[in-house]
Amino acid sequence: MADETKIYTKQESLEHSNASSHYIIIVAAVAIGFLGVILRFFGDNSMLDLASNILLIIGIIIGFKAVFTILK
Repeated sequence: MADETKIYTKQESLEHSNASSHYIIIVAAVAIGFLGVILRFFGDNSMLDLASNILLIIGIIIGFKAVFTILK
């Protein structure tokens, strides 16, 4: 909670936004979302459709969370 109210200097903000951990999370989110999209083309099965939708939504949520962490 203390990190949310901390005011960063310009240098601290650049170091925080350029941390490689943020970009690793974004790559993982894109991979999860891509897997969800690929599963859509494997057949006409309702369970595959459900799994692909869930993976796509998880990828989107993780990606947005990582991007907003960088912007913070």
